Amino acid sequence: MRLTTDHIRQAPQFTNTMLQREIDLRGMRISSLDENVLVRLDNSFDVINLTSNALVTLDYFPAENDASPFVTGKGLMSRIETVIVHRNQLRRVSVQTCVLRLPSVKQFLADDNNFRSLEDIVFLRHWPRLEVVSLEQNPLCANSGSTDLSKLRAFIAFLCPKVKLINYERVTKQDLELRDQHRVEFNALVDLRSKDTPATTEKGEKQRKRGRHNRKDVSPEKRQKNDISVSKEDFQSRLEYIEKRMEDANISTEEFDALEKEMSYIIEQQSSN
Repeated sequence: MRLTTDHIRQAPQFTNTMLQREIDLRGMRISSLDENVLVRLDNSFDVINLTSNALVTLDYFPAENDASPFVTGKGLMSRIETVIVHRNQLRRVSVQTCVLRLPSVKQFLADDNNFRSLEDIVFLRHWPRLEVVSLEQNPLCANSGSTDLSKLRAFIAFLCPKVKLINYERVTKQDLELRDQHRVEFNALVDLRSKDTPATTEKGEKQRKRGRHNRKDVSPEKRQKNDISVSKEDFQSRLEYIEKRMEDANISTEEFDALEKEMSYIIEQQSSN
């Protein structure tokens, strides 16, 4: 289910115990965001809480130059300092349409998602103010031994020079020493990941192949071509395939829309089971 204006209207908005303005979008079964809806928040919040939704990719936050009669200031979501996305299915965070559009983020809390490798979290380096990172109960952590967890902490310290807490534990001298030991390896990993970039426009922004402005009707023939009997497949494997396919720069708008509908269907089926 795409984020809608109804979600925004229904979401609790309050001042939390840290005296920050927070919008609570928890548990609304949101599977994708929409910059045309988020722009209505008018840069009024310090915290956005998207816990317990169905997000696979974190993207499509509004850009500074998005024209809207609802916006009165510059830097549409530059006030956001904390992003909370626990208990989703996140595997990817877009640098172009998420990280760079939330330049003030200091806390990224993403427990119980689907980050599987160090490559999946390279995006953290583009948040230079990050002080708190939590990725507990992700495959990246759950499938690692103690040595790999130490390397994970060192990698996060490498990506985020100002980080103070990783998985709710203070960064230690050992973390920093291990970071320095692996610096060459970490640099190579980041360089490799940086070459894997999505389709961009002339302005360097990721093209939005979905949304009400670019959506086209899908003919029955083309829709049938993309229909998959998901009940006979492993849902998670299918979701991973869909996510990878949707990142292909050569995918057509029609196929993208059809796959997005299938993804929403699968997520709804998982939620109802």
